[in-house]
Amino acid sequence: MGNEELKIVNTVCSKNCFATCPLKVYVKDDKVVKVEGHDNNPITRGKICTKGRVYPEIVNSKERLLYPLKRVGIRGEGKFERISWDEALELIYSKLNTLRQAHGPESVLYYQGSGNFGVMRRYAYGFWYQFGGYTGTVGDLCDPAAEEGMKYSYGWRIQNSLDDLLNSKLIILWGGNPAHTNIHAMYFINEAVKNGAKLITIDPRKNESSNKSNLHIYPRGGTDGLLAIGIAKLLIEKGLTDYDFIDKYTYGFDKYEEFLKAYTLEQVCDITEVPLEELNKIADLIAEYPKYAMIMGYGFQRYSNGGQTIRAVSLLPAITGSIGESGCGIYCGESRGGILQWPYLPEKPEEIRLAIPKGKIASEIETLDLPKIKAMWVEKANPLTSNPNLTKLKDTLKGLEFIVVSENFLTDTAKFADIVLPAASFLEEDDLVAAYGHPYVQLKQRTVNPPGECKTDREIYRLLGEKFNFDMKYLPQDDIEILNKVLESSSMNTTLEEMKEKPYLVEDYDDIAFRNKDFKTTSGKIEFYSEDIAREWGVSPLPIYEEPEESKYSSKADYLKYPLQLITAHSLERINSQFTESERLTELFTPVVHINTIDAKARNIASGDKVRVYNSRGEIFIKAKVIEGIKHGAINIFEGLSSKTGISINTLLEDRITDMGYGTSYHTCLVEIEKLNG
Repeated sequence: MGNEELKIVNTVCSKNCFATCPLKVYVKDDKVVKVEGHDNNPITRGKICTKGRVYPEIVNSKERLLYPLKRVGIRGEGKFERISWDEALELIYSKLNTLRQAHGPESVLYYQGSGNFGVMRRYAYGFWYQFGGYTGTVGDLCDPAAEEGMKYSYGWRIQNSLDDLLNSKLIILWGGNPAHTNIHAMYFINEAVKNGAKLITIDPRKNESSNKSNLHIYPRGGTDGLLAIGIAKLLIEKGLTDYDFIDKYTYGFDKYEEFLKAYTLEQVCDITEVPLEELNKIADLIAEYPKYAMIMGYGFQRYSNGGQTIRAVSLLPAITGSIGESGCGIYCGESRGGILQWPYLPEKPEEIRLAIPKGKIASEIETLDLPKIKAMWVEKANPLTSNPNLTKLKDTLKGLEFIVVSENFLTDTAKFADIVLPAASFLEEDDLVAAYGHPYVQLKQRTVNPPGECKTDREIYRLLGEKFNFDMKYLPQDDIEILNKVLESSSMNTTLEEMKEKPYLVEDYDDIAFRNKDFKTTSGKIEFYSEDIAREWGVSPLPIYEEPEESKYSSKADYLKYPLQLITAHSLERINSQFTESERLTELFTPVVHINTIDAKARNIASGDKVRVYNSRGEIFIKAKVIEGIKHGAINIFEGLSSKTGISINTLLEDRITDMGYGTSYHTCLVEIEKLNG
């Protein structure tokens, strides 16, 4: 030991992130000692973010779970004893089998999160299908409203290659902060601006991406859809509609034009709190550059009206024909890399109950009957940090008979488990990863062996499947054999050996989205009016505006008590609840609440003051940072704070879902702030 030469292993970061960066991992004596970006992907160009550079600290952390644990204290207390894998598997088998026989397989809630991406995530279903079924979740905590909104407007979610932003003359950055969440897009935005492109930012917060903006618009949170309606009215009134494009490639524009007449610009400005002068500035820049790039972040789809908002904003470029050409189009994620097929699925049982929106487990677990939820299996997720309505969720989990959590660390959720299983990290497993921010599929190679007694989730399922006497052809053992079979099933013209050196670009990829006007809607066109969305989600076929469910207009009584709108933006140092274990990142990440100077003055709050942020659902205590660059009436606290900081933001949030997609409306939340004395 200690004499092994330093070696480099190529792999890919598989966290829930647009970038999906290829990595060069430096290994010595079966330890990760350094991580760098790999330059084999033309989009990522060898660059990685701050989080990627701390992976050696994360995987080698003294806080890593190394052995199975059994709860010995009160649920949630965090007291455990070490047990063997044999005992852990026997306890899990015995309890799950008993519940299955007594109440049916749907008495077990299977909860898989997005903490680690890759095709191997689907291995789990080889177990759960043979278990006879389960209760599962629908929707997601991230972007399902955006996915549905784009699907019913354009048919699918694709975008021009990020480097095509270099050809843009005008870029509108709406509801996103790529400087924190999509660093490679940010690079091309900055380069485009250097080349003379104009940049408009639309966000209630002056974020880290907007410093070079020619124009920054601060709408009231949740009114982005109405703002888009106002811009559309102006574009049409100013004669900027490309009717040739509209006639050939869109459906329902006549109904859309008629629908716009129901709104006046005065109404738009009054409700959005954006002056008409600024609306005109947007329209004038679009008039100057009618072929422009629209970069849509995920922030504004995390309101209760998120899906219709996505539709309203995404349809703006179609009005001027700014689709299917270089330098323009919509950037909202890339689905063309999703080609990986899973060849190991047994017959799907009827007893699968997809009944609970992922963001509503706090309030809906207890409502299910016949059978009731008795147990929960959690992997790649930390709902007791990431989910809303945490106080209720804790009470709900305390009422379950049995909880299993597979984890790298003793997270807030793991502390509520009966059995905690030590999981391998993404650097300790083989997989294939399709990106959602670019069109490449990349090979994730095991760089080191899992420490202690850690196992991959598929090893866990295989061992448990043996105890249940399941058919093991659906729970195969050899990871490399599995991945070769995936390549074959997915008709990918490559090999794992080739993918060790370079990513796989999906075949027939076109770097200009919709160049051939291949809209996968029912009409085959861009749909301003969608009968399908009305049927599927019970919403208007037009991208109407509805006030968020908790706001100054929709809940006036609450607004009188809690007049500030809470935003929980993403930070550079976190991905949801991950990376809290890094001391280096924790030093860079100071929890504060950003509050506008006007709102702070009214409450006698100065920067550095300890304040209480509260509503009827809960309270947190945090330091204030007074800034001008946030909308008057709004506050921001970066998400990703676990209970060990003493600041559980999501205790303030109701577990509401979006109008479509079963998304989680994190930003639909009113609060108040008061300064603490002493």
